[in-house]
Amino acid sequence: HLKLTDCEVHDSTAQLGGAIYSTGANVYLKDSHFSGNSASDGGAFYLDGSTLFSDRNTIESNEATDNNGGAFSATAKSTLVLEETEVHSNLSADKGGAVYLDDSPFEMWDSAIYDNESGGLGSGIYTYRSNVTCSASSTSLEAGVYGNQAIPQTRVASGTGIYAYSAASGIAKLTIDSDKCDFGTSSSTSQPDNSPGDLFFMTFTGNTKSLNYDNNASFTCVMQGALVQCQ
Repeated sequence: HLKLTDCEVHDSTAQLGGAIYSTGANVYLKDSHFSGNSASDGGAFYLDGSTLFSDRNTIESNEATDNNGGAFSATAKSTLVLEETEVHSNLSADKGGAVYLDDSPFEMWDSAIYDNESGGLGSGIYTYRSNVTCSASSTSLEAGVYGNQAIPQTRVASGTGIYAYSAASGIAKLTIDSDKCDFGTSSSTSQPDNSPGDLFFMTFTGNTKSLNYDNNASFTCVMQGALVQCQ
């Protein structure tokens, strides 16, 4: 197990997880700052069958230089939970500018993922066979997934906020609380929008569904077979 409190981890490099590589362990982070770290996968953190709980941390300006997860790459049934955490200004060469998930559930509470970029899909979050939950305890908090950018902007199906992909071996489920998880809009009075789009879903049969979120309603989406069902 690993516990870090009131720590600064900057400018570290590795092949996997520029700041922390964890396999089969529990990681607890509190009141810490991670920036300027880089790795081929998981610019700041690479989780392999691990659980990471982040409480009141800032993860910024990290980079996955070759592959996925500018801040976090979570694989092999890892669990990632953010609480009162900001994840911003991270970059991935491919998928998941901030967070990349493969068969690893992700929850964010009172947290924000913003101003991240990716050269591939899901500049905020890329989820493969993984559930995602986004909510907050108060509407006054600047919580949500907003202001993320695809590189280049011509990737209209990039799912810049969240790109969700399901496989026959795993169904992705997204649970979004619209009142407390902001995806941004073009309005000057709200958080900046994801560009070029908020959400994109692909089922393992190849069917797709895109959604411009704009805080219309809370919803749960499940990708099953040829269908994407949102309610």
